[in-house]
Amino acid sequence: MARETCVACRGTGRGSGVGGDCVVCNGMGTIWVPGNPKPGPIGGPGPGTSGSESFEDWAASMLGLASWGIVTYYGVTGTDLEWYWPLIGGVLAGLFVVWLFKGPLRFLLILAKYILFIGGLAWGIYLIYLVVKAFSEA
Repeated sequence: MARETCVACRGTGRGSGVGGDCVVCNGMGTIWVPGNPKPGPIGGPGPGTSGSESFEDWAASMLGLASWGIVTYYGVTGTDLEWYWPLIGGVLAGLFVVWLFKGPLRFLLILAKYILFIGGLAWGIYLIYLVVKAFSEA
């Protein structure tokens, strides 16, 4: 648990109306919150949060960027529309792809993450095997 600025009194500790202490934080100005608090002067970013996204969020963003680029490129080069229509279509397609892969299709990115991890681990073991084999023959 971490401490965060009280949202009821905005960290002042004073109650509203007739005065006295804040009833939420008992005049302290801070409260205990579960999980990772918002970055701020009192709570801080919390343990284990470096501000980085997960692999799934990053991959969804890259897929959205790729779909935006593909739709815009083929819209500009393959149609007779004004340049802004393919650009708008690409932005909408990119946002839709990001929404899909951050929401209902997130399991595909989780599966891809584990496949990449296991493949990288197998490749590393195979390289170690090749090095040991090369040194044992010499």
